Amino acid sequence: MLDESAQPVGTCFQVNPGFLVTAWHVLDDLGAGDVDAVVEVDPLQGGASRQAQVRRVDPVHDLAVLFTAEPLASCVTGLATTDEVELDTPVSITGVSHVEDPGHSHKYLDASGEWRGGTTRDDQIPLGRLWSTDVVLGMSGAPVRRRDGAVVGVVSARYNSSDDWLRGTVWGWLGWRTWRRCS
Repeated sequence: MLDESAQPVGTCFQVNPGFLVTAWHVLDDLGAGDVDAVVEVDPLQGGASRQAQVRRVDPVHDLAVLFTAEPLASCVTGLATTDEVELDTPVSITGVSHVEDPGHSHKYLDASGEWRGGTTRDDQIPLGRLWSTDVVLGMSGAPVRRRDGAVVGVVSARYNSSDDWLRGTVWGWLGWRTWRRCS
């Protein structure tokens, strides 16, 4: 997901040809958090950018669906029911990376981690939790995948605790089974 100067600011992924999913806050930060807004996206592996139109938003669950008439080269292998992922299941995230490395740039970063379960925020919002010390700014909206490639969540935020409690925690949306209005 690109800003007005064509710099990557967040990540999205393709679930079916032309249909992209991301974290709603990435769009909102770009001033495109409403249905029908248009943003530029480009493939992580490189290639031409293309326009995508916002089709559905769910700010409460921090999710959005976009459509592009120029699909990306590949789709994720599938979606898994997140509330059935076992604790300590290995997961991986690949997304845009903002790495402090003066004089160098990094287009994306792979991060490994472990599924650490779920919680409910504010008595209504199911969240998944994974542990990874490698998730960086720009990875919001990236898919959280099991080893078989199935997506079990979407990166929403990295928890930054001033006292080291829950250090390495990454919050993600939880509950493909119940999220129907944006699909």
